[in-house]
Amino acid sequence: MRRALTLAVLATCAVLPALAQVADLRSKTEFRVCADPAAVPMSSQDGKGFENRIAQLFAEKLGVPVAYTWFPQSRLHPQEPAR
Repeated sequence: MRRALTLAVLATCAVLPALAQVADLRSKTEFRVCADPAAVPMSSQDGKGFENRIAQLFAEKLGVPVAYTWFPQSRLHPQEPAR
């Protein structure tokens, strides 16, 4: 019994901080999108990509503006050096 109670307390202690972090990620004032600014035709900083259009459609349904955070893919996946 004591072991089960200890496990329950530990599980609760692990879950509560995670729930607090999720609350920080949610926004009721904007639809947040992270995208590559130059991944045409998927996304582009000028808003002409199809992912930009999908984000705009979601934002319109939610009644909030789109807020972009631009993150170039080259930072995630460096290109191989030229030979």
